[in-house]
Amino acid sequence: MLRTICGGFIACTLCIPTALHAQATEARAAAAHPQAAVVWQGSPQAQAWLEEARRLQQRMQPLQQRAMQDTSLRRMQREATSALSHAMREHDAEILDKLGRIGEILEEAAAARAAGDEKTVAALAAEMRELQPAVAVAQAQALSKPGVSERMNVFESELRARMLLLDPSAAESLRRLGELEQQLRDAQFEPRI
Repeated sequence: MLRTICGGFIACTLCIPTALHAQATEARAAAAHPQAAVVWQGSPQAQAWLEEARRLQQRMQPLQQRAMQDTSLRRMQREATSALSHAMREHDAEILDKLGRIGEILEEAAAARAAGDEKTVAALAAEMRELQPAVAVAQAQALSKPGVSERMNVFESELRARMLLLDPSAAESLRRLGELEQQLRDAQFEPRI
């Protein structure tokens, strides 16, 4: 559940936790071209879930940042993401290049959309659709390796505990974020640029 909190809510199809890498790029692209961020396609209900999740994420982010000031928690996060990254590279040696390219695609698509160049946006969207399955497979393979998913879960549990120590009233928001994440996964909510 808190994988959404850890890196900022869902980005690309890198679905949590590989979204951690792409979200920083998405945030930079959205800041540079606010009118051209990733658009998510899905039912009106799924759109409403995503919007609610984004609002909750924004509200929870300051609390997460306070919790992440703890050096032991930051170390746990680094270890978990390092294990995930290593396992993904074992499955696909070029995965970091693919993740980097997805970030570049988001930036290029934002610039093209801002310039009104829909032909370039369409070409970039096609390229992104080609990369997404490889990333999803690498993520699934990585999370199935012994220790990887467990490290993510331990980190998430500790982050949640720290956040609740700082603000016990956050429990309902964290619970709801988990529900929304599951609903979006079940709906197979897909991004497009």
